[in-house]
Amino acid sequence: MKSLFWIGCFLSRALLVLFILTSGVGLMPDEAQYWTWSLFPDFGYYSKPPGIAWQIWMGTHIFGMNELGVRFISLLLPIPMALFIKGIVNVLTSNPSVAYLTGLAFLLSPLGMSASLIATTDGGMLLFGLGTIYFYLKSSSHTQAGIFIALGALWKWMTYVLLLPLLIYELIMKQFKIAPFLWMCLISLLGLIPALLWNINHDFATFRHVEGTILNTHTAHAAANPVAFFLAAITLVSPGFFLLALPALFSMKKERALLLRLLVLFIFGGILLMSCFRKVQGNWGVLGLVFLFPLMGCFLATTKKKWFLPAAILVSLLLQGIFLGNFLKRSPLQHGMGMEKISDALIQSGYTPQHFLFSDRYQTVSLVWFYGPEQKKTYFFNISNLRHNQFCFWPGMEKECVRKSGFYVALVPSAEKSSLSVRAHHMQKKLKEYFAHVGRPKIYPLRSSNTISNYLLIIPARKYSGMTPEQKETY
Repeated sequence: MKSLFWIGCFLSRALLVLFILTSGVGLMPDEAQYWTWSLFPDFGYYSKPPGIAWQIWMGTHIFGMNELGVRFISLLLPIPMALFIKGIVNVLTSNPSVAYLTGLAFLLSPLGMSASLIATTDGGMLLFGLGTIYFYLKSSSHTQAGIFIALGALWKWMTYVLLLPLLIYELIMKQFKIAPFLWMCLISLLGLIPALLWNINHDFATFRHVEGTILNTHTAHAAANPVAFFLAAITLVSPGFFLLALPALFSMKKERALLLRLLVLFIFGGILLMSCFRKVQGNWGVLGLVFLFPLMGCFLATTKKKWFLPAAILVSLLLQGIFLGNFLKRSPLQHGMGMEKISDALIQSGYTPQHFLFSDRYQTVSLVWFYGPEQKKTYFFNISNLRHNQFCFWPGMEKECVRKSGFYVALVPSAEKSSLSVRAHHMQKKLKEYFAHVGRPKIYPLRSSNTISNYLLIIPARKYSGMTPEQKETY
C-alpha cells in the first residue's frame, strides 16, 4: 500500500499540473487577490493572516507570475496532509495498510483535489490542523500541538477551534491538567503575533472584519442554508467516503477515536447548526470534515470489508471525472475561463503603458492586475461605496494618478448580460464626477472554448481630478 500511495501522489500531482497548464481555467478572484498581497510581503493583511501570501510569494519565485506559480505550493500541501491522516489511522489502529489507503483516499477525494487546485487559506489550516491531532495522539505533547495550532493560525484563525474538542476530550478521558493545557493555549497564541503587529498600524482591520463576518453584518440579507451547506459537505468529502465514515461517527467503540468524533461533531456540526440561522460558505466546515477520513480508516481497520475503501476511491474518481468533463457548462470554475483575454481587450480599447487601470470591485482589481498588460498595478476606486478591503490600505489613485488618464474595468458574468447596457450607462454617469472626460463604454466577451463566461466592460476616462468617493466605515 505504501508504493500505491506514492504512485497516487505522483500521478495526481502530474495530472493537476497538466490541468492548470492546459485547461484554460484562470485564477479565482480570491486567488488573484492573495497574489496581489504576495507582491507586498507583510505580517498581515486586511481579511486574512499572512500565510497564504507568503505561500504564493514562494511559489511565484520558483515558477514565475503565472497560474502554476500561484498554485504550486497548494499542489504540494495535500501530500503531508495525507501523511498526517495516514499517521493518525496508524496510531489508532496499528494497521499501516489501511492507514496508507486512507491517506490516498483523502488525496484523491474532491476535498484533497480542490485543496491542490486552488490556492486558499484552507490549505495551511488543514495541514497544521491535521498535524496538531497527529502529534497530540502520538505523543500526547501539548507543546507540539500548540506549535502546530500557531502555524495553522498563520493561514486561518479557525485553527483555534481545535482547542475546544481537545479540552472536551481530556475532560471525558479524565486526562485534563490545567497547566499543560494552558501552556498549549499560550504557545498557540504565538500564531497571532504577526497579524497583531500589522493590525496595530491598520486600525485593527482584520479583527473588525472577522467581527463583522461572525456577527453577520456582511450577509444579514442572506437566508439560512443548512441543506445547501450539508450537500456541499457531502460533495467535498465524496458520497462514498461520507457513507463509510457514518458508522465510525456513531457506532465505533474504540475510545481513542473519540477525539476524531468530537472534532467532526463540534466543528462541522457547529457550522451546520450556524447555517440554520444564517448563510454560511460551503468551505467553513472543512476543518471538521477532514477528520472524517481518519475516522473512516479506523472503522475499516476493524472490519473484514476493507474492499469498500478502494471501491469508494474509484467511485470518487469517476464522479470527479464526470464533473470535470462538464465543467465548461456547470462548474464554478467556469467563472475563471477566458481571463487571459483581458489584456488583449484592454489593448484593443486603446490602453497604453501611460494609462492606469481601476475598478470598483476588489475581485476585478485583482484579476485585472494579474491578467492585464504587463501585470500593471490596478487601483480600487470605491465609487460604489462598498466595505473596506486590502487595496484601501495601499496608495490609491488620489496619490498616484492625479491629472492622468485611465480605464475603468468591470467583469460582468454572462448570466447578467441583459443588464450590461444599463450598468455601463450608470457607471459612465458616475465617473463624470471625477474625470474631465469620460468616453463611450466598450464591451468585450471573454470567450474560451466557444463559451462566454464573462463580459469585460471598459470605460475610458481622461484627467482624473484627484477627488475620492465617500468611504463607508464597514470592515
